[in-house]
Parts: sequence; C-alpha cells; structure tokens
Amino acid sequence: MSVLVLLVGLTLGQDAAPGASESYRGRVIREVRLDHPGGPAPEASRELIELSPGDTYRPEAVRRSIQQLFSLGVFSDIKVEAAPAGDDG
Repeated sequence: MSVLVLLVGLTLGQDAAPGASESYRGRVIREVRLDHPGGPAPEASRELIELSPGDTYRPEAVRRSIQQLFSLGVFSDIKVEAAPAGDDG
C-alpha cells in the first residue's frame, strides 16, 4: 500500500486558508495533479477523480474521488492539498 497526494490548483480570488475545503467552493480549478511518491500512480487513478481543470471546486466531489481511489485497494493514505494557483495571464 502507498500514499497518494491529490493536488488541486485554484484560480486566484478571495484569500482562503489552506486546507479550508469549504472556503474554496465555487472557485475554478486550474490544475489537478497526482503525486505518487513510489512512482507513477496506477493508470485507473486519474479516471476516478471527479475534478478536472476548468471545473468548479466542489468538496463533495473531492470526498467521492477519495472514496473511489481507496476502492482500488492500492493506497493506504490519500492527502488532498488545495491552494491558489498563479495567474498565467
């Protein structure tokens, strides 16, 4: 079993404390990245994440994605980090 980190970059806007999932609700997702320290995450992992760049951030979609990723049976822990992303212009 291994650890997976799901990183979500959001558009700039009102400040929100890191980890305050509900305060990011409604902001546009700029990036979704899987960081699997043991090498590449299983191919099926990305398909189970309900969030994509351009989508609106929804905490319930994050929760469902985590449940689906755990259902693969390969991760012992999943961490989600959401933070404002820079403006590309």
